[in-house]
Amino acid sequence: MYTATRSGSPAPTAAAALFRERITVLLPRRAPRIEWDLREIGFCDAAGVREVVTLRDHLEQQDAEVVLVAASPTVRLVLHLLGMAGWAWWHSPMTTDG
Repeated sequence: MYTATRSGSPAPTAAAALFRERITVLLPRRAPRIEWDLREIGFCDAAGVREVVTLRDHLEQQDAEVVLVAASPTVRLVLHLLGMAGWAWWHSPMTTDG
């Protein structure tokens, strides 16, 4: 299991590039489970959506389980509107829903 998090507050497009850089190192390891900690992500622009779609496609090929941790209502809404709400398990510190 690997956990991806974002620290600091770069601009959304820079954050997407930073995420891509960090996750690219982990993806070849074929982890059976990826936990993506989204607690510091309050906004998701087109660059962020592109990274989520790329990650989803890659992990589907690997048959990996994805757990999105502590996603804000805004990020959940964006993924829901993109038809991706059922793509991963959702976990928050108080409840689990998937």
